[in-house]
Amino acid sequence: MKYCTKNHIVYSVEVFKSEVKIFAMNYYEIKIITALIAIIAAEFSPTNANFNSKFLSFIENLHKIEQFETIFLLKSSKEPFFNENFIKNVTNTIGIPIILSTANSSYYLKEKFNENLFPILQFDSNVEYLRQLLEYLQHLRSSKMIFVIKNSSRNYLDLKNVFDFCWMNRIINVIAVFQDFETSSVYYSYSNFGDFRIEEFIWNKKKIQDVFPNRMKDLNGITLPILFGGPQPGVIISKNANGGTKIGGYAGNIFNTFAKRHNARLNTSYVNTSLSARDIFALVKYGKVEMSGVFPFGLSHPISFCSYPVINFDWCIMVPIEPKIPIYKVFVYVFEWKPFLLTIVVLILLSILVSKAAKFTGTYQNFKIYDYFFNIDFFRGILGQSFSETPNASGTTKIIYLLIFLLGIMIVTSYNAFLQSFMTELPRENIIKSYEELKSFNLKIYIYEMDFNVLLYLRPELKQFKNSFKIEPSFEIFENFQDNLNTRYAYQVNSHKWQIYKNQQKFFGQQLFRWSDELCIWKNALAAFPLNENSIYKNALNFHILELQSAGLMDFWKKRSFYELMAIGRIQKLNFTNEVNLEPLKVEDLKRIWIMMGLAYMVGTLVFIGENCLFILKNK
Repeated sequence: MKYCTKNHIVYSVEVFKSEVKIFAMNYYEIKIITALIAIIAAEFSPTNANFNSKFLSFIENLHKIEQFETIFLLKSSKEPFFNENFIKNVTNTIGIPIILSTANSSYYLKEKFNENLFPILQFDSNVEYLRQLLEYLQHLRSSKMIFVIKNSSRNYLDLKNVFDFCWMNRIINVIAVFQDFETSSVYYSYSNFGDFRIEEFIWNKKKIQDVFPNRMKDLNGITLPILFGGPQPGVIISKNANGGTKIGGYAGNIFNTFAKRHNARLNTSYVNTSLSARDIFALVKYGKVEMSGVFPFGLSHPISFCSYPVINFDWCIMVPIEPKIPIYKVFVYVFEWKPFLLTIVVLILLSILVSKAAKFTGTYQNFKIYDYFFNIDFFRGILGQSFSETPNASGTTKIIYLLIFLLGIMIVTSYNAFLQSFMTELPRENIIKSYEELKSFNLKIYIYEMDFNVLLYLRPELKQFKNSFKIEPSFEIFENFQDNLNTRYAYQVNSHKWQIYKNQQKFFGQQLFRWSDELCIWKNALAAFPLNENSIYKNALNFHILELQSAGLMDFWKKRSFYELMAIGRIQKLNFTNEVNLEPLKVEDLKRIWIMMGLAYMVGTLVFIGENCLFILKNK
């Protein structure tokens, strides 16, 4: 009776109407017959008014707690429980839109809706209908949902099959009701954290109940299926005091605290440091592992397979430190031609000003034209040498002397400061600032093969410098070369690992490598954990990551990584370089000064000879 079609109902009504016409019943009899028709129609109706009313109250109760934004009604190919009045009542009572669909169509709801979507599926316990729901709820399987099972009686075997299917397909926020919900008020849920169990509850209309508990709050000591490995210092794998495997590093500590927070355990035996990012992504994608503690670059990976970004970093090149310039070149650096030329021009202009002022006050007699540009008293005063002072000088002349004194101090102090700073830390020569210079100095970049593929994806223009890269297919060999700071090559490195090398070099006599901003491949990149696109742990892990970042623990763990590696012996404080001791200047260190003095004396000698020749010629 409850599953008859509308045509059947209409047919039944017509039969009764014909009976009314045949027997010419009076007005009151017609009223009785009409009421009887309504009762029969309700009984033959595809919907059940009592169920709809009870179920509407149930949904209204849930909405007060969950505040879902849209209801998604999915029915099997057969007629649903819910009629148009039920849908109108839901819209009017709760005030949210409803999407109606059948199992014969397919949509990607994530494109338009978030996890506040509230799916309601009506079916007859055949799990095949649930497969269609999976397509609708791709990337939305953490949404809270209700299954309305149209069995006339409760069948726990069917219920277990339904919940088993949900667990295998990562649906945990689900409840199920049977057709007798209108009288029993019973709904079912399940949990598979620890032992699989079906939970039965009775809904009370008069009080709001937490129908969808937070399943992630207590995982009952289950082992999280996480793959660990990858480069340091993200994941640092060592042995504890009992000989077991210990997971450290800032990435490892995220999962350590996540497991403790949710009462779970880590499978520390599932460690593989030789897998590439592509292999890890494949394991996660096809469900071999739920998530990984390795940071792949993720450029070709959909964002749905990644957690919330954990770190941001720069991906650049560390190059062997260039040699320092010889000490004798320091004096050339001090007298760099641009500032030196500017100083000479300023001095000449001031010399003209001083000479004009001296002529105006009558300080000098027999003034010649070259005295304007090369005022001997002015230049001797600038250099701190003695010069003839005008007796009874005027106030203007005294002010000029004071200015010469101050200007001399400024110039001499500036050049002395330059010289002292260069002598304290000698500048370096042949600084590498481009890939062209790398090629010209025949210095190759040692790089892991998978990282090189990512590099070409990001910077295709670097393909022309392929010969400047030494590509290593084995990550372990590459990491060994890099960790030993082999100066035969430059290396690609992220900014977090560079901090490890930077701190390590503080124990050396001199620095071996430097960070090159000019050779950066990727600035401000984001890294996240790969995890299954419909992982039940995704929301909890994302929330955990955000809380760790807001608390400053991520920065603390990153800074502590160096000391973790040192504690387990991965970083040696051995000095691979020779100590650089301060030594006194040698004669050869001053050879440029000797050359400049020799040239100056030569010029002075030539000028002296020239003046004598002119004097002799004039007196003839």
